[in-house]
Amino acid sequence: MDIRDFEMGANRKGFQYSYFLPEKISLCFVWTNEAINELLESVPLKLGELNSVSKFGPDTDHLIITHIIKESITSGGIEGTKTNIEEALADEKDINPERHDDWKEENNYLSRINLQWETWPK
Repeated sequence: MDIRDFEMGANRKGFQYSYFLPEKISLCFVWTNEAINELLESVPLKLGELNSVSKFGPDTDHLIITHIIKESITSGGIEGTKTNIEEALADEKDINPERHDDWKEENNYLSRINLQWETWPK
């Protein structure tokens, strides 16, 4: 099937409601765009690079925690919270009172995803 002909699904009518019924995606797709082929060919290389970082890096747990914190800060920025990584890692007593609400919001988010702060070296 040519990927351009793929329909994602259809709206259906129920008794007193309508709903979306997605199509099954276990189809063989064909595309003619060479850029897609180039991107797909680069995936194993990128996965290999990521794997080598996990094998030869100093501590993958800290790398993962750093990325979680970075994602949290970026996500909070979208919502209007202004925190940087230094503030996110600082203790509450070290935060400027004007920035305390943003720090608190950031730390609430991180605690909701069960980030274990004791694993992070201070």
